[in-house]
Amino acid sequence: MPYKDKQTKQIHDRAFNIEWYLKNKDRIIREKIEKHHTNRRKVIELLGGKCVRCGITDWRILQVNHINGNGSKERKIKGSSGIFREILNGKRTLIDLDLRCANCNILYEYDMRRGKCANCYQVDLIKDGQTLECPKCGFRITTFIKSLK
Repeated sequence: MPYKDKQTKQIHDRAFNIEWYLKNKDRIIREKIEKHHTNRRKVIELLGGKCVRCGITDWRILQVNHINGNGSKERKIKGSSGIFREILNGKRTLIDLDLRCANCNILYEYDMRRGKCANCYQVDLIKDGQTLECPKCGFRITTFIKSLK
């Protein structure tokens, strides 16, 4: 179908794309969710496949933990799927990430806000400038939560 001008073609293409999307919306959403789960499982395997604290291996409750904080900031910018894609494409390192189950991750965040060691969960961290270190196990964190007193 020839078009008299570029604008008419754009209007037709847009209407076609909207119509196609509405017909295929369920399939598109299902494929997107499946791809997200596949990428998430691959990242979980790259991080060891189990919680670093309790050892649980159920992928449904494992969470990627940002050791130095700022996980919510990174998720706001890239989204979970974006972070997973960057890890799988080699654009994001795993150095500041570990894997924790939901319970251990909440305990980690809770203790870190109170200055407790996130590795052995027992000892108060010693603040030395921008570095926090556990005198018991030597666990070190740099540049973490502002509310630490």
